[in-house]
Amino acid sequence: MNSLLLAFQDVQMDAEQFFQEMKGMSGDFGGDVAVPSTILGLFLGLFVLVLVASFVISVITTYFIYKPYSQLPRQFQTMPAGLIWLMLVPLVNLVMVFFIVLQVPDAFKQYFNSVGNYSVGDCGKLVGLIWAISVLCSLVPLLNYIAWIPALVCMIMFIVKLWAMAGQLNTKGLPEKTVVPEM
Repeated sequence: MNSLLLAFQDVQMDAEQFFQEMKGMSGDFGGDVAVPSTILGLFLGLFVLVLVASFVISVITTYFIYKPYSQLPRQFQTMPAGLIWLMLVPLVNLVMVFFIVLQVPDAFKQYFNSVGNYSVGDCGKLVGLIWAISVLCSLVPLLNYIAWIPALVCMIMFIVKLWAMAGQLNTKGLPEKTVVPEM
């Protein structure tokens, strides 16, 4: 036991001598390592840049979902169009994506059924559900490395489908309120 303690003290002495020699060579090695303010500033700037870029992308994505849905006549909207902007609230967006992918395609489906157009299929509901599930899967460690790919692809497909359906809207024949002609 004493030989083990002596061997440990020798190793400790060697480590202390090593740090002393290194301290003399490079200034401050083994003690408090000071991070240069320029490197810290670069990392902070990069973090802010990524944060702002991701927020701008979220705003653009939300607008691309909001715009076609807001063009739908109000009697067919299954939820207020302004609720789509809740996608910008952190953690709420994880739930809101499911409301959007379930209710927005149903609203378009109701509209097209009312005008006799049954050729639109599910109005992008399946693609939207894959997008929403992929968004949740991207929160799981290790699975997130591949889950972002279908999330991105399905989000783009969902938005393209919404814009294609918005291009087919004919709101001229469906007044929102009754107009009484003047005599």
